[in-house]
Amino acid sequence: TTDISYDFNNSVLHGETSVYVNMPHIIVGANPNNLAGTSILHFAPDEWYITVGTPDQRVGVKVIDIFTLTSYFMIGTNIPAMPPPPSEVTDILGQIDFNRDLDALGEGSGFALGASLSVSINESFSIFYGSFAAGAGFDIMLKNYGPNVRCTGQAEPLGIKGWYAQGQVYAYLQGALGIRIKKGIAKGDYEIINLAAAAV
Repeated sequence: TTDISYDFNNSVLHGETSVYVNMPHIIVGANPNNLAGTSILHFAPDEWYITVGTPDQRVGVKVIDIFTLTSYFMIGTNIPAMPPPPSEVTDILGQIDFNRDLDALGEGSGFALGASLSVSINESFSIFYGSFAAGAGFDIMLKNYGPNVRCTGQAEPLGIKGWYAQGQVYAYLQGALGIRIKKGIAKGDYEIINLAAAAV
């Protein structure tokens, strides 16, 4: 679906395009209702931006119910704060906050991009069941915080004339194996081993 409008009184051009993918068990959109992603372009006298997904709602697809690929690209005046690593990473390592001071400065102009790939498998065989999940991704942002933002004790603006780059790379690996008893007093799932590792 595509919707484009122009406000002649305020000189504002705004357009949105959403793409849906629905081929069950082959390839579907990674967002709710099989939405693959949304792109927005906005041009106004006091702001402009182009987004192909965002850190909160990325463009993505899920392939054969196992692989999920996501990405986003943003450029313009509304670049948000660096997103946290995915929950699979923070569940293992705990909350990570590398950019608290920079994030407190709010949005800025520049560009941002990120991508991720994840794999998730759940299988059972006879009395055994198992699960496996792995993923990796990155985020990069270059933002202009302006001439008035400075590091403590420094006379010069942050970064190079107010431009400052941030980035993160992450990966995780999870696996579990157990026994499933379907009858009797001991009926239930009994986990034998559960391993997890992550890095940022």
